[in-house]
Amino acid sequence: MANLAEKTNGIFYVNGTEHLFSVSSMYCLSQRNLVRLICVNMVVNKWFDRFITLCILANSGLLASKEYDENYDANYHSWWNEVLDICD
Repeated sequence: MANLAEKTNGIFYVNGTEHLFSVSSMYCLSQRNLVRLICVNMVVNKWFDRFITLCILANSGLLASKEYDENYDANYHSWWNEVLDICD
C-alpha cells in the first residue's frame, strides 16, 4: 500500500478544488516550484480557456479576411492586407 506522500504527489489545490497533474513537469519543476504553481493557477482559471478560445477565433477571422485578389491582378492594392501584414 502506498504511503500518504505517494498518494498526494501531483495533486494541486486551487480555490478549494483538487486538480491532478504529473509529479514533475519537464523533469525539472517539482510540485513546490513557484513557476509551476503560477502556471497551474493560471491554467485552471476559467478565464484562461475563454482567452485561448478568443485568440483562436480572432486568428481564424484574420486568416479568413485576407484578400487574395492581388494574386490575380498585378494592379490590385489592398489596404487590409497591409494592416494584416503589420499585425503579423
